[in-house]
Amino acid sequence: MIFEKIRGILFGTMDVDDEDTITLESKLVVDLEMTDEYWDEIAAAIDKEFGLEIPSEEAQKFETVADLVNYITANY
Repeated sequence: MIFEKIRGILFGTMDVDDEDTITLESKLVVDLEMTDEYWDEIAAAIDKEFGLEIPSEEAQKFETVADLVNYITANY
């Protein structure tokens, strides 16, 4: 459930052609080409969807979509 919501947020925010290419194993920077600008929009969407602010020191640790999903799952 959380993964599907995160995938929708990523797809709606980032320049990704096909939502199905976003998997738990997708690397945020390498595969999805996440930038700081994208992250700001994604963080705002996560806050709105889950009521969860992600500190920048935590966000810097996220390498994959799974890292992001696991953080939200643990803190939601």
